[in-house]
Amino acid sequence: MSDEPGLSAGAVLRATASARDAVGRARAALLAAGAVGWVSAAADAYQAVLDDALADAARVAGAVDAAEVVVLRHVRAAEVARAAAAAEEARRAATLAAWVDDALAIGTGRRRAGVPAGPPGAGG
Repeated sequence: MSDEPGLSAGAVLRATASARDAVGRARAALLAAGAVGWVSAAADAYQAVLDDALADAARVAGAVDAAEVVVLRHVRAAEVARAAAAAEEARRAATLAAWVDDALAIGTGRRRAGVPAGPPGAGG
C-alpha cells in the first residue's frame, strides 16, 4: 500500500528500529564514558550522572516500545478501513457497470439474466 495515503506498518517498524538503535548507541556511549580509572568524590558524582542518563535511556527505550504498539494498532486499523473502502468502491463500480450494461441491453431487447434490475426507481 505504498501509494496509499498515511503511514504504513513498515514505516513504523523502521522508525522504531532506528530509535532503538539510537538508544542502544547512546547506552553504549554512556557505559564507555563510565569506564574511568579514577576514584574520588568527583568520580562518584560523575557515575551518578551517568546512572541517571542510563535510566533516562531505559525510559526512552520503553517509550519507543509502547509507542510502537499504539501506532501499529492505529496504522493497521487504518489499513483495514482503507481496504474495506476500496472493496466497497469496487463493488459499487461493478454494480453501476452492470446497471449500465443492463440499460443498454434493455434498449436493444437483450437483457442479461441475473443482473439486478437497476437502481430503485429506474423503471427497469
